Amino acid sequence: MPTRRPELGSHFETNLAGVHVIGDLAGAPVVKLAMEQGFALAEHIAGLGGRATEGYDVIVAGAGAAGLNCALTLQERGLRVLVLEKARVANTIH
Repeated sequence: MPTRRPELGSHFETNLAGVHVIGDLAGAPVVKLAMEQGFALAEHIAGLGGRATEGYDVIVAGAGAAGLNCALTLQERGLRVLVLEKARVANTIH
């Protein structure tokens, strides 16, 4: 059975509002493309201007090339970011 990828709208958003998918799951198995997606999504999110009153502003699931680039860009833009990874950081790069 072939693996199905999620259908994404503008800014890599899924059918669940506020949930975005980038990187390998979004069809970007090349590190450079995944990093570009991470940067593009971070710029979009940072441009929305929303901030949580406490805790984190953004939670990134996955510390691959896309997730790490997204998280670092968001931090550079002043947002509080939590990165979750089930295995090893940058495992896809390793």
